[in-house]
Amino acid sequence: MTEEQIPKHKAKWEERAEKEILADKVFHRLYSEFWTTGIVCNFWELDYQENPINLTSAEIIYKIREFLRNEPTELQQSFFLNFLAKYPISICQRNVTQLLKHVIGFIYHYSETEFNEEQKQNGAEKISYDDLAKIFCRSKAIIHDCVVGTEADWQEVLRKVEEEKALELEARKQLIEDKKKELLRAEEQKQTNNQAK
Repeated sequence: MTEEQIPKHKAKWEERAEKEILADKVFHRLYSEFWTTGIVCNFWELDYQENPINLTSAEIIYKIREFLRNEPTELQQSFFLNFLAKYPISICQRNVTQLLKHVIGFIYHYSETEFNEEQKQNGAEKISYDDLAKIFCRSKAIIHDCVVGTEADWQEVLRKVEEEKALELEARKQLIEDKKKELLRAEEQKQTNNQAK
C-alpha cells in the first residue's frame, strides 16, 4: 500500500466503523422497543375491553391533555392510545380501578420476570416506574402501590403457569410412550404375520 492510498483506506475504515456503530445503536434501540412493546401489548391484547358509554368526550380529551403534558416518547404515546382505547374508564377515572391496578402491576412484574442478561446486552431495559407513571398518568407512588399490591397475585399467576407447563410436559411424555407402544405392537404384529407365512 502506497502512502497516497493510506488516507483513502483510512477514510473507508472510519466510514465503515461509523456505519457499524450506527447500525449497532439502531439495533439496540429497535430491540429495546420491540422487547418493551412485546411485554406491554400482552395487556392490551387481552380478550376484554371496557364499555365507554358513560364517559364524556371532555373526560377523554382532558386525559389526553394530561398525558401529553408529561412529554411522552412516541412509544409511550402508542401504549397510552392502545390502553385508552381498550380500558377508557380505568384510564380516565381518577381512582385506580382493580383492573388498572392489575394491568400496571402485572406489566411491571412481567418485565422483571422476563428481563435477563441477553436483553440487557441487546440494549433493552426493564420497564420502570417512570415509564408506567407516564403511560398511565399516575404518580410513581401510585405505581408503586399497584406493583406491591399485585405481587401475591403475580406469584399465583406464575405458579399456575408452572403447573400448566408441568401438565403439558407430562402429556407429551404420555403421548411419546403411547406412540412407542403403538409402534412396538405394530412391529410385533408384523413379525407374527411374517412367521405365519
